[in-house]
Amino acid sequence: MGSFFSRHRQNTQHISQQSDTVPPSIQIDEFDESYIRLWKIFREAIQPLYFKILCWVNPQWNPSSNFKDYLESQGVNINKFKKKLGKDQWDKVMNPSSHDTWDITLIYVLLQFSKYLAGENDAKWHKQNGSDPEMSLTCSKNLRNETAHNLKIDRGRCSVIINIVYKLTMKIQEGLKLVMLWDGVNPEDKEEIEREIVRVFDDTRQKIEEIRKGAIGAEVFDEYQREIDFTKKMKLLEDRGFPCLKEHLEKLKSINPLNLITGTSSNPNISAEKIYTEMKLEGESGPCSVPIEEILNHVPHYDHSRLLLIKGMAGMGKTTLVKKINSDWLSKKDDIKGLSDFAIRLYVQCRDSIESFKDLLVAFFGDVHQKFQGNEIIDVCLAHKCLLIIDGYDELNDK
Repeated sequence: MGSFFSRHRQNTQHISQQSDTVPPSIQIDEFDESYIRLWKIFREAIQPLYFKILCWVNPQWNPSSNFKDYLESQGVNINKFKKKLGKDQWDKVMNPSSHDTWDITLIYVLLQFSKYLAGENDAKWHKQNGSDPEMSLTCSKNLRNETAHNLKIDRGRCSVIINIVYKLTMKIQEGLKLVMLWDGVNPEDKEEIEREIVRVFDDTRQKIEEIRKGAIGAEVFDEYQREIDFTKKMKLLEDRGFPCLKEHLEKLKSINPLNLITGTSSNPNISAEKIYTEMKLEGESGPCSVPIEEILNHVPHYDHSRLLLIKGMAGMGKTTLVKKINSDWLSKKDDIKGLSDFAIRLYVQCRDSIESFKDLLVAFFGDVHQKFQGNEIIDVCLAHKCLLIIDGYDELNDK
């Protein structure tokens, strides 16, 4: 258990902006301190707890082997499983030596494919109350996501969140007992399992208390400064870049239906959703048609790409479909399943003089790109779930 609950060295000096022991390059206020404290709790206490739970509810899994092979041996549909993961997450799952990089979000997905817990679509994961461990695990994961990129948490709010996390560990513990200590378990094994559960959760709560009460020293702040800086860039893109993105897409969601006939741009533009009519899509592998609302579920998931090509004769409605997707994303409609999962929606026409992905981001996010150095804007953009639609492949320019 030492690797799960290793004690990080604590610096005994509090940081303040006036302290002579703090390097001049470090500036920290109560919001930075609160962020670091919460980040440490989720990273150093809750994340190892989630991984331990993953091991408990998958007793036949050997952590020295990759999780994908284990699920395959259990009869899990790997394509269905893979669609739940981003490429970076998939790479981690395939690498048995990367357990320390499995964050709470990734482990949460893996838990939904585990033996003792409910399946991915079970309502237990989304219930508002009750004793199910799935519900408490979801609450803990959601709380982590809500606070992970929130730089406006002061010490008072930080204390409230830590208390909630502490109570959630108790609810998860009690819920796990219900699913793991069932009547069919041998009494001796049941006692051993219960002792292990109690010990691990006690260690977790002790770690939470250490972080709650411990000083945040210069050495620790320096360790997490990069994370804080990245979070600030994420916030900057969301606050200033996203409105520019949506304004840009608003201009692209309309269509000029008479343009191809008259050859002029003076005709009135009409919202794509007003002229859109459901079309029939057919896969090349068979005669089966694909409902438009399921289109994103048919994107193939290979190791290095997730790409869907829609082709057809000119005038068949491909661009109209693209603009309908634009319109639905902006209005947060759920007509197309999975579309609302994307935080960023990008669109480029192949005839445009866009020479790189960075150029595309600069075009969509306005002047906010000036606040980023090098390729930072690419890294921050791809930290979100991003959908890129390229229109007019047959008009592809040499860039």
